[in-house]
Amino acid sequence: MGDNALPNRSFKEQRFWDEFLVARDGLPFEWYAQWSDLFPLLERHCGLNPQLSPLPAVLIPGCGNSELSSAMYDHGFTNITNIDFSRSVIMEMMRRNIRDRPMMFWKVMDMTEMQFSNDSFDFILDKGALDAVLGQADEDSASGKRFLSEVRFLFLSISFFFLFSRVTVLLDRSKEC
Repeated sequence: MGDNALPNRSFKEQRFWDEFLVARDGLPFEWYAQWSDLFPLLERHCGLNPQLSPLPAVLIPGCGNSELSSAMYDHGFTNITNIDFSRSVIMEMMRRNIRDRPMMFWKVMDMTEMQFSNDSFDFILDKGALDAVLGQADEDSASGKRFLSEVRFLFLSISFFFLFSRVTVLLDRSKEC
């Protein structure tokens, strides 16, 4: 799956991601950027730093089988919660990380209907998740709206939502949202 894979109707379906994980034989897939590319931006624009005390509570919605949260954890950010609606993805990621990253959390959860209390996170990092729920340009953007509503609900008083997205996909829908 390359850069031209978005938007795609299938990205909204759990079955697609279950099959994608099997087809990749468990190899991680990174949309848009690696942690080494992202950290300087997050540090400069959001003040994200592993020396912060207490460590920020980070949510990664639609985590997939990306190595983003593992790299963040290894960099010193240990308060990370990953969610994805694919049970097989979450089980695989737990298996990979439980021994070396015991304080990282993995939950099977639909990011358009999150089950966290208000003010749960300091930092929400979306690397392609919104793009996936938006699907194709001719589709209804209700899922994207629900996801963004959930993000707003989860914010602490001082929080950051860092969105890595294909801007053209979002701009096509900006008149709808």
